[in-house]
Amino acid sequence: MSNRDEYMPGPATGAEVRQDADRSLASVGPVKLSTVGTPTAHISETRVTRADAPNLLDRFLAGEPLGRIVAGEAMRFGWPRLNTEYAKRFGIEPHSAANAKS
Repeated sequence: MSNRDEYMPGPATGAEVRQDADRSLASVGPVKLSTVGTPTAHISETRVTRADAPNLLDRFLAGEPLGRIVAGEAMRFGWPRLNTEYAKRFGIEPHSAANAKS
């Protein structure tokens, strides 16, 4: 069994609209976020309450990249769970074969 066979993506926590920050989001603490690509900048002050390492990047930096995971193979790596979690966070319907465009 390879490292790839043991991989399971973490939960879809932290999914949000891309914004700029006044500091790294890699640690817990206060942060100022600003919108990107808008006519007028909107700055929000908030707090990072959880900061998990991105496990795909960790594997890549360790010289053990997972490579591309697509089609049926993605089903073994938790795609249905991630699809549902991200859809919920973004307020959209999860993708399924039934609602896919032909």
